[in-house]
Amino acid sequence: MFEKIGANASGKYVNFFELDLYGIPEYDPEAHGTDVIMRSVPNVPNTDWLEVYYDGQDYTSMPSTVTDKSGNGVTGTPTNGVTFDSTWKAFNFDAATNQYITATTTNQAGAFVHTVSMWVKFSELTGSQHFLFRFGSTAGAAFTAIGMYYSANQGIRVSTGVDYRTRFHPTPGEWVHIMYSYSGGTLDEAASDTRVKFYVNGVRWQFQDYYQGSATPVALNLPGTNTLQVNGKDGANNIIVDMSVANFRLFNRMLTGDEIWQLYAYQKDYFQVSPDVVTFKGGRLGVGTREPRAVLDVKGSIHANGHPAWPAPTAQFYKASGGTASQHYYENITHTGRIDIDNTVRETPDVIERYIWTDSSNKTTANSTSGGIIKFCLPGTYYVSCGISISKQSSHDKGFHWNFYRATSLGGSFKVGYNTHGPSYGGITPDTQVNHNQAHRKQWMVHVTSAPAYGYPWIQPSANNGTYFRFDAWADTPVAHVDIFYLG
Repeated sequence: MFEKIGANASGKYVNFFELDLYGIPEYDPEAHGTDVIMRSVPNVPNTDWLEVYYDGQDYTSMPSTVTDKSGNGVTGTPTNGVTFDSTWKAFNFDAATNQYITATTTNQAGAFVHTVSMWVKFSELTGSQHFLFRFGSTAGAAFTAIGMYYSANQGIRVSTGVDYRTRFHPTPGEWVHIMYSYSGGTLDEAASDTRVKFYVNGVRWQFQDYYQGSATPVALNLPGTNTLQVNGKDGANNIIVDMSVANFRLFNRMLTGDEIWQLYAYQKDYFQVSPDVVTFKGGRLGVGTREPRAVLDVKGSIHANGHPAWPAPTAQFYKASGGTASQHYYENITHTGRIDIDNTVRETPDVIERYIWTDSSNKTTANSTSGGIIKFCLPGTYYVSCGISISKQSSHDKGFHWNFYRATSLGGSFKVGYNTHGPSYGGITPDTQVNHNQAHRKQWMVHVTSAPAYGYPWIQPSANNGTYFRFDAWADTPVAHVDIFYLG
């Protein structure tokens, strides 16, 4: 800060009489300290079981062909002017000029068990459908090819004759590591998160929806001589995406969770997703951050006693209505029995999951014998809260019983603790108005002593007659919803 200035005697210059400097000294000899930073060197991923491996780390500019580092000689051919990002060591694809890399493989046939890994960065995401890659036949028959593609409504999908929808939407301009695996077998809804799994940045991401359409699910049936295309499929220019791909790997088996984490951890610092560092600075300890902002600053999840502890493991499931905007929807409760949980908002893999159970026991509505129930993967205590939207089918004074039961035939065990204000048998009676939907909610503490264990909400009218009540909702709101918290 200049406190006082004046003119020089010559009139050509300015004299400074007082100058005060403010700030924090870079070094105080009376109170100096040392920051402690520990960095880990990630393990180099195993190259066994690779069928195809392309990596931009091998180049300084765009090559005329891309070498297959698996040793299988599946050379990639860049098409229509694919460019190279020398900063990130990545292949750049421009959708406007239909750019992709293609190759032919000859050793993968039938229900080929495999895992695909990609480091990608999207330049933009439009409303069109874009294939990130596709592998198999170009003839178009269902289940003869498989790949990942993006759409604005469902995010990234694993797509073959059916779709496994993730609703994961990458952030344009940021690198992300995406993977899926297939262990063989029928590609039906039951394969979701079992035979087919999806991973984002080393962590399993649950599928949010399954789409079958008119297809009859069967196992993957690759022809043996397959076309592999990174970005798009079959050379079609309406399904190409603006993106960069740093590397692409195709493995001939289903990798484990630890192997998938190793692939992600190998380059997560390089792509500036998460640094491999523990920092002690200014009395603060940071894990996964170079600049801790609290006494303990952890970037990521926390496990305790071998299980996820923070963020608290949660799950939300629901039974959907068939309604749309400005439409009344109802579904008669034709049976005393369980409420099928048909959709997933969120799951915590290996803690709380939705499980497709095929069983002949009664359901509340006249649907198929297959439906969703809740899988408690770990021993411990779970808080379960269930809400339903229900109304009368006719004028009566009957109530209904509402409980949470275990699927005993699937194994495991748990005990249910009831809330003190919960009704006894037949204790809930909607008001006298017919066809007037009302919301009801009930909570249970579920103590799992042997895991995995399986449970579901259950409704029974007091007169044991399945014609008194119905699910009733407006527009596209769920008719039943279950929220679950794992308390440890």
